[in-house]
Amino acid sequence: MGIATARRIANWVRCYQCLLVAWSWQLSIAASSKWDHIMDFDQNYRLLWTSTGQDITFEIQSRTQGFVGLGFSRDGTLADSDIVVGWMDDGQTRFQVSFI
Repeated sequence: MGIATARRIANWVRCYQCLLVAWSWQLSIAASSKWDHIMDFDQNYRLLWTSTGQDITFEIQSRTQGFVGLGFSRDGTLADSDIVVGWMDDGQTRFQVSFI
């Protein structure tokens, strides 16, 4: 990993340090007072987020037995985007941040 890539990832992590990846077998209804924004993409994927100052807290609710992801891009393409992939490992939430 190059220095520029490491810096970009470190900056992204600082910017989104409160990233929360949560799974469930069924979508649950979030308390509307906790989240500023709720977006249902379909019955299997819901994205919730709140911003406070420079921090943004995300929650993903998804019906999956594998991985779930979220990407950030200036223009909607994969080039020059930040991607977060999350999964469960022995009951622990794990995630990986990548720059593409």
